[in-house]
Amino acid sequence: MTTTVLICEDDLYQLQQVDSIIRNYIIFHDEQFKLGIPTQNPFDILQYVNKFSINGGIYFLDIDLKSSINGIELAKKIKELDIDARFIFITTHDEMAISAMQLEIRAFDFILKDQKLDEFMDQIRNSLIKAQKDIEITKNNHKQLFSFSIGNTTNNINMDDVIYITTSDIPHQVDLYTIDSKFSFYSNLNDIGNKYSNLFRSKRSCLVNPINIRNINYSKHTLELINGVIIKFSLRKSKELRSIL
Repeated sequence: MTTTVLICEDDLYQLQQVDSIIRNYIIFHDEQFKLGIPTQNPFDILQYVNKFSINGGIYFLDIDLKSSINGIELAKKIKELDIDARFIFITTHDEMAISAMQLEIRAFDFILKDQKLDEFMDQIRNSLIKAQKDIEITKNNHKQLFSFSIGNTTNNINMDDVIYITTSDIPHQVDLYTIDSKFSFYSNLNDIGNKYSNLFRSKRSCLVNPINIRNINYSKHTLELINGVIIKFSLRKSKELRSIL
């Protein structure tokens, strides 16, 4: 598994320094990591994550970005797109980093700028290694099988491949949409929802796998899934959706 690393730092010198440290490390670990974009603009990060559907990225973020949003607010927006994101905050203020750790955005680590260069480099490399291992553990925990029967054949697919399930036009059947296929089989959404509690009931006729949601528009009450399909969710489901994500 290759993990994408992105950097957002408003100070150009600091950005180049962190970029250089990570780039030099990746040269010898390119099977584990790839560098996305180093940028001073937080909105470049959001655009990149959305464009490439990053899932389980590692983000090195300065807290004070000298922008309309700070690093903590950026992390919140990233989390809406990449639910398995790991955030490593880089700051000159210890107390700011601690406060970030206490917010609903779970900061994986924080790195102080005001330290010796060799210690700074070691901490960045160690944070990369620990964050990637943590992402792998999370993804492995996500990997459960989704089982369904068509005729006398029982099929098992990776739950991560399930995008959504809807009621079918054929009575007593449901349509399952996965990353690369569609299946129709006899069942009902109540039974499926009871068996697989990780699926989100967006409305009476649809179950959605939260890990395959790309975008959420709370004002329009729509979900954009990773296959580009737009799913409506009811207003009363907004609070439940926020808590799940």
